[in-house]
Amino acid sequence: MTRLAESIKSLNESSYVLIVIALGVVVYASLSVVLPSPVNVMEVRNLVTAKECVVDGNCLSTTMNGLTRVRKPPLPSWVAAAMMSLSGETNSVYPPRIPSIFLTALFGVFVYFLSKLWLDGLRSFTSAVIVLTSYVILNEGWRAAWDIYTLTFAAGGLWLMCAALFKDKPPVAWLMASGVLWGLAFLSKWHFTVYAVLTPFLAALFFSKLKTGFKWKYLPVIGTVALATGLSWPVYMYFVNPESFSFVDETAAVSMREFGRTVYYYALFPFMAFPWTFLVFGTFASWFSGESRRILLSEDERERMRFFLLWFAFALVLLTIEPSKKLRYAMPLVMPAALFVSVFSGALERGGIASAPPLIRAFWKAHVFSISILALFIVVMSVLAVFLLDMPSYLPIAAAPLAYISYRVMRHKYSVIEVNLCAAVMVALVCFVLAVAGGSLFGGRIDEIRASGDMVSRLSAGYDKLYLFVNDTRAAWAVRRTAYEVEPVGIRIEKFPALILVEENSMHHLIPWAKERGISHKEIYNFLYDPRGERALLLRLTKE
Repeated sequence: MTRLAESIKSLNESSYVLIVIALGVVVYASLSVVLPSPVNVMEVRNLVTAKECVVDGNCLSTTMNGLTRVRKPPLPSWVAAAMMSLSGETNSVYPPRIPSIFLTALFGVFVYFLSKLWLDGLRSFTSAVIVLTSYVILNEGWRAAWDIYTLTFAAGGLWLMCAALFKDKPPVAWLMASGVLWGLAFLSKWHFTVYAVLTPFLAALFFSKLKTGFKWKYLPVIGTVALATGLSWPVYMYFVNPESFSFVDETAAVSMREFGRTVYYYALFPFMAFPWTFLVFGTFASWFSGESRRILLSEDERERMRFFLLWFAFALVLLTIEPSKKLRYAMPLVMPAALFVSVFSGALERGGIASAPPLIRAFWKAHVFSISILALFIVVMSVLAVFLLDMPSYLPIAAAPLAYISYRVMRHKYSVIEVNLCAAVMVALVCFVLAVAGGSLFGGRIDEIRASGDMVSRLSAGYDKLYLFVNDTRAAWAVRRTAYEVEPVGIRIEKFPALILVEENSMHHLIPWAKERGISHKEIYNFLYDPRGERALLLRLTKE
């Protein structure tokens, strides 16, 4: 074992937690704030809702583009609205993204403490590092997906639930805190984490020997607190505006129509967990090969591995039978995967790579090779980018440590702790390098987007309402006032002339819409609303 590996192994719990927090903040600050990722439709809907909370005062009865919004839970929008109020900026994506950075780091901390219920400190630390550096979490962090809210609260609720219910006398405060966190998870994405995290976890625990000592009878206490917290806002909205719940009848049809991906979509999860792909495959190989399982794993490790794999399998089945299939919906699979990969890595470290069965050694070598090659690839690409894309000359300097990572991995390829640490550091460095490159590519367009929004605001100042063509919400985010969606999903335009925003690539839909209603249109302003170069139009509508 190298001195670096020995140092990591000897760290105490506080050090592990601080490293997890630092890793989460550095990686996700690079992805969410330093690199100005384009605002996607899901994020901009929440941002518009948050802006209308601040500007129009629609906090409890949330709205989007002037229409009551109960289809999506309000908590992420409330947090974004609070950040907008604190920063005094309602038209920037950066303040609302800051909470997601710290929530992701907190997610890693919750996974660490959850793992500690069954694993030692080093393996728990490995679990936390894996969840923070897996591709599916990184990708959604870069896209600023607000699913991290519900996943973080669910992880915290799961940890406190297990920590309480495995005790002889469960602390009431822990039961209440677990229920509140599950309620917050519900207010962040409705029932998703109850379906994809809690249900498979409890099912796996029920069929595992690890359920010994678990106080099942206290689950209704947590459930009652969770329901009281999570249903508080929907119940309020039902009494205030019952008509707004008409969307419930449409949900299943929309789900089937929009996201009909193949039933095998989540079978690709090992690749979604890169750079831990080959360790996931190695874990499967070690479990389903009787000889490998006998050689690598002790009896206690086998029981823990069985529980984590069952948790993963139940979650995979539930996500597979759900018609809506998206990459971010695979995020709950990362938790059990991180736990069983940690058990596998710990077994490799204890027994040594050389004594492992040939198939397991092959997966380990593939893991080492993928890390070293990717690190070198980023270094080479950063050098080429300076000459071919006119990137700043300091980009290769920022990428230079990756060359050392590649060397270190190949030199100490038989040290599991060292290689896995290098993989985590590589991910952090790659995120930083990409943030530097992305800032150079897109940063210059931010000022143009801001100026465009100011211009639209001035041009529309004399009109009572600014309208928005159906679902072109990203264009509305660039302007400085609320835009109201028009029919068929929104309101009717009753007063002409009127101004409407439409994304440039939606004009082929607007033309027949206007013709059918006897409306003529004229372009007033063409403006940039997205760092990637996408544009929108401000049109003046008149009745023929």
